[in-house]
Amino acid sequence: MHRIAIGTLATLLLLGGSAHAQLSQYNLPIEAGTLESHLDLQFQYSKFDFGALDSNVGLFSLEGQFAFSRFEVALNVPFVTHGWDTSPNSWAFGDIMAGFKVRLFGIADKLGIAAFTNVWLPTHSGDASRKNVKLHLGAVASLHLLGFYFGAGVQTYWTFLGDDRADTGLIGFYGYARVPILGLLALQAALEYFNSVHPDGSLVNAFLITPSVEVKVAWFHAGVGARIAVTEEAKLVTLGRVGVLANAGVRW
Repeated sequence: MHRIAIGTLATLLLLGGSAHAQLSQYNLPIEAGTLESHLDLQFQYSKFDFGALDSNVGLFSLEGQFAFSRFEVALNVPFVTHGWDTSPNSWAFGDIMAGFKVRLFGIADKLGIAAFTNVWLPTHSGDASRKNVKLHLGAVASLHLLGFYFGAGVQTYWTFLGDDRADTGLIGFYGYARVPILGLLALQAALEYFNSVHPDGSLVNAFLITPSVEVKVAWFHAGVGARIAVTEEAKLVTLGRVGVLANAGVRW
């Protein structure tokens, strides 16, 4: 059962509009070491195929970040979520995510080392249990130069399910790069590695890679990519060998 719980961590893995990372700032985000202030109205979509655990999810959210001094606070409000493979097939309010980041070292917005934490609160509507809490902790270093982004970090991700169900914990590292093309397009990729540390550490050597392409015109951004399980163990995290990811939004 805990393997199924670990697999469900990736259900809402989506591409985000963040210029410094291609994974969303909602679920299992790829964080940067620099700080940023913005407001982003976004639509995100993911599709994964994993037998009975097929996932086909859309999400409308309002994500905001505010940076001051050495700190950044963030809030992501998924005001509409929809799972086409759920029963009943319905629209719902999602779990609000709150984030906090502290810069440990930085040079303007070009180079940064930071520690971060994100927490997902069980604010969703519907009949699902509201005892689950998700926690994401880590540290990251990143470099931004002439439109190029590079970064690497370590992270741990915990899901506390309640109702006497087994909690799950993952620990791992990640790296990412973003290369601009002609000013409007960018090629992006992230490499992630996970091991489970709770309840029994049986998931090991889960390698994942996420290539994607993003376009940005003025305030509008959109992207599409794939989340690929490189190893067999990684399929328990990604809910299958390949997942389709897409996003679009307006940022100001």
